[in-house]
Amino acid sequence: MSAVRSLYHLVRADFLERTRRYSFLIVLGLTVWAGYVFVPPDGAGYSVMTLGDYRGLYNSAWIGTMVAIMASVILTLAGFYLVKNAVERDERTGVGQIIATTPISKLVYVLGKALSNLAVLSAMVAVLAVVALAMQLIRGEDPQLNLWSLWSPFVLVVLPAMAVVAATAVLFETIGFLRGGFGNISYFFIWVAVIMFGATLPTQGPEGSAPINDLFGLNIPLAHMTAAARAVYPAYDGSVTIGITDLDEGMPALQTFEWAGMAWTTAQVAGRLLWAGAALGLALLAGLFFNRFDAGAYRAKRARPARTESVPALEPPPVGPAATLAAELSPAPFRFSAAAVVRAELRLLLKGQRWWWYAGALGLIAAGVLAPPEAARPVVLPLAWIWPVLIWSGLGVREARHATGAMVFSAARPLTRQLPAVWLAGVSVAVAVGGGVFITLARMGDAAGMLGWAAGAVFVPTLALALGVWSGGSKLFEVIYLLWWYTGPLNSLVGMDFMGARTGGLWRTYLVLTLALLAATVVGRWRQLRYA
Repeated sequence: MSAVRSLYHLVRADFLERTRRYSFLIVLGLTVWAGYVFVPPDGAGYSVMTLGDYRGLYNSAWIGTMVAIMASVILTLAGFYLVKNAVERDERTGVGQIIATTPISKLVYVLGKALSNLAVLSAMVAVLAVVALAMQLIRGEDPQLNLWSLWSPFVLVVLPAMAVVAATAVLFETIGFLRGGFGNISYFFIWVAVIMFGATLPTQGPEGSAPINDLFGLNIPLAHMTAAARAVYPAYDGSVTIGITDLDEGMPALQTFEWAGMAWTTAQVAGRLLWAGAALGLALLAGLFFNRFDAGAYRAKRARPARTESVPALEPPPVGPAATLAAELSPAPFRFSAAAVVRAELRLLLKGQRWWWYAGALGLIAAGVLAPPEAARPVVLPLAWIWPVLIWSGLGVREARHATGAMVFSAARPLTRQLPAVWLAGVSVAVAVGGGVFITLARMGDAAGMLGWAAGAVFVPTLALALGVWSGGSKLFEVIYLLWWYTGPLNSLVGMDFMGARTGGLWRTYLVLTLALLAATVVGRWRQLRYA
């Protein structure tokens, strides 16, 4: 019984500590805004979820399921990065060392962190559920409320997925090589793989695929929706579009049909509960990796034994009067070398990289030179500029990460000397790794491609530096850049191709955005200097 009490108090204390921050209120505000955006009115110029040229009437069933589907897709990504700091926060603040001296077991601790993560994510889901109710009344297409049809998708679709995300976040924090940026990037690609796998599952028929195959819980409601749309509109081709999509001007309005909602079967509910059980298994697995705040357990390299060599004794130099010593000293020349500072920042930026990282970078440079022009921009360049993402994510955060701000900020003119050197070091990495593609573009005389390349080469490190200075951490850049990289250069979303990989003509936009980010970086660093 004491373990249950310890678990309860651990979850309660952690949840209250998180929800009492101003940042949590900001997250809830963004959640409310997202719930409003998820239910666009007629003539809004965009859609969120459509079945071909059709959508459901805004009744309780359609709004609840649509908002739940969007929440399952978005919160499984954003929610992971939001809660993946529970163990790290305890270690950083010293709370973990106190907990390590208590009788709380490793399993109870990691289970408590997973449950507190789930509580935070569930609070966001609850807010979306309330917003969905409000949006049905605001849109007014069907004012009759059916709370089960409205809220059951949040319980059966979203919450099991959130449980898996909450446990996965704790598991990543307890595995050494997944704690930092590599884990953040790995989860993004895992999330993409799960989304793509779910897209391959059949949505034909009223039942859809087996619930155990569908982590995010999208397939079962979509199967019901597509079957209902085909019953009303036989010409419907079965296509489904999920995500904010611009609607072309002049196209006819989406036709609507009435969908009565889900009729959940026992097998479907059991399938969703199995995912909650999988989350429990992940949390217990994290207990096996948890080191109980042993600082030495996460060291990547073992400490080398000290070399014991005999050192000959040195005769102390004769000490004369202070005036004599001062007279013998030559005046210290003052020489500032911008190139030397940039080289030093570049060495710090690349410090710790293994041989395979340099081998991969050289391979990407060679691929850029040797690849045919039609593959250099859309294929090699995105790969080249995702390779150094963990290097760029350290821009602007080194002072906070290693507690060296007092030394760096007390140096002469850190705003006009050290900060530009950091930025130039980041740009140098982009130029070097993507240089092979530039050579190909120059050889082919592709002026638009070269301009897009140049804009991307300065935009990416500037984005990293600005977000690092303002957030004090690397996670924000890693998440935003990965999403930007995936939706823009890889999928050609309008306006998001910052490197000109597939679309041209955006280099002016991104140069202007780069200047704005540079200004924000200067303001952020000035603020750090003032309040350091």
